[in-house]
Amino acid sequence: MRIVLTGGGSGGHLYPLVALGEEARRRYAGLRCLYVGSRYGVEARRRLPDDWEVCLLPVRGLRGKRPVEAFRAGLGLGQSLWVAYRRLRRWRPDVVVSSGGYAGVAAAVAARWLGVPVFLHEQNVAPGWATRWISRWARGLALTYPVGGRWRCPVETVGNPVRREFFELPWERPPWPPFRVLVVGGSQGSRFLNAVAPVALAQVRRLGCEVEVVHQAGPHEVEVVQARYRAAGIPARVADFLDPIGPHYAWAHVVVCRAGSTTLAEVAAARMAAVLVPLEGVAGDHQRANAQYWADRGAALVFRQTMAPADLARLLIELYNRPDRWREVREQAGRLAWPHAARAFWEWVESLHPSLSQTLTSPVG
Repeated sequence: MRIVLTGGGSGGHLYPLVALGEEARRRYAGLRCLYVGSRYGVEARRRLPDDWEVCLLPVRGLRGKRPVEAFRAGLGLGQSLWVAYRRLRRWRPDVVVSSGGYAGVAAAVAARWLGVPVFLHEQNVAPGWATRWISRWARGLALTYPVGGRWRCPVETVGNPVRREFFELPWERPPWPPFRVLVVGGSQGSRFLNAVAPVALAQVRRLGCEVEVVHQAGPHEVEVVQARYRAAGIPARVADFLDPIGPHYAWAHVVVCRAGSTTLAEVAAARMAAVLVPLEGVAGDHQRANAQYWADRGAALVFRQTMAPADLARLLIELYNRPDRWREVREQAGRLAWPHAARAFWEWVESLHPSLSQTLTSPVG
């Protein structure tokens, strides 16, 4: 049994594939897994599962580039199509699973040329361009959220797979003060959150609310952000990347984070109270759509980048002063979790591609 997992550039594309790979390892006897990503994405800087074979393509995003950069990116995409085709032709996979991104496009196109069935996993409320395009010939499309739309392939809602450890985090938190705030700007950090969060939390502290902070700042601003908290008199630990992040969810009372798909899946699994800060200007404005979906269901509070730090402070103080509201938001977030998303995905794939069932281990756990 050979599967290709492809998609990359951000943690939102990579980490669902890690969860799907873990489930596939438990599920299929004699599994071999090839991961196809981008040499410029987060996957090039993170440790991947030891049993994965890895192919990193010279592909990067085209959107928002200046003409010269777009031309180079286009050349990289053409080269990546050829590299992916040759690698898949030699490797002869049974199935390709794409989570999107430019690397996922190259591998999916190569799979189509070779006649290998392609299955898609879409993480966001607003499907990206890669999903919309590849779905024209894909064998099936798995969605995270039950959103509508017309598709040319079979569609199933399965949720967004995350590692089991997030579902095993404890519900209980110690009473505050101090109010423990986790700030997460995505796998690359966020300059916006790096600037706004210390200001907002300083205002929270000046209003008499004792706070402690853990802040994922990305690789370039750790010392700057640490100095901002120090100047505000706030106990804070600032890191470039929090790995593993599970213990920090278990420590925190509230998380201030982007509205990317994988972050939201982790927040739901961990049943966290969250203030979502959707990233502006991303393709399809998908983070705004994700955040609105959660806010409409009472599962999160939303702070937009056009708002002032005082507005973020107000949202945090609302949770600080109303433990009942804090518990309610956590409960609603937990209702958006899909504990068996990875298993549901592979069961759905087997229903459309029955030959996979022939390699099932017995029993499947």
